[in-house]
Amino acid sequence: RLLAEFDEGKVLGTAKSYDMACLVLLYHSLSERDGASRPSATHLRVVGRLVKWFEETQRDGVWGYPGGQVDISNTQYVLLALEMASRMGVRAKPEVFKQAMEYLLREQERTGPMVTLYYFDERREFTRDELEGYTGPTVQARGFNYRGGRKATGSITAGGVSSLAIIKSQLSQQN
Repeated sequence: RLLAEFDEGKVLGTAKSYDMACLVLLYHSLSERDGASRPSATHLRVVGRLVKWFEETQRDGVWGYPGGQVDISNTQYVLLALEMASRMGVRAKPEVFKQAMEYLLREQERTGPMVTLYYFDERREFTRDELEGYTGPTVQARGFNYRGGRKATGSITAGGVSSLAIIKSQLSQQN
């Protein structure tokens, strides 16, 4: 039923970023599950319409709830969806990623606590003593918050950092 309503354009009028992002993730998963060398024409058509919808609903470089403020949580879902769409061969315009990057860098905390920077070598395991006695370089940790003016949280910082990683990946592929 959802797909029929989507095809008729009914869903997009009341759509939310989270919902539409999850729909792209579903189509990506279905395409991989089917084991085809490329996604079906139906999957590509639907994902193409969703990518266009994301391009059209971007506000101030990011996404939010319909008629509401933008936030990093909605944005991280959309960027993940755009990454999966790209893997299916449906690419958003580079400007979408550039605008999201500008917003995220603008919203990242200006200051933060000094923390030890750890480098891990995947080729070996470190002992507890090595980690406890480690005195590597220190850097300033700067996080992200859900929406401007709030305190940074670990979960939204993870969303902000992963969003920047997706943006970097997408922009490097499109240049």
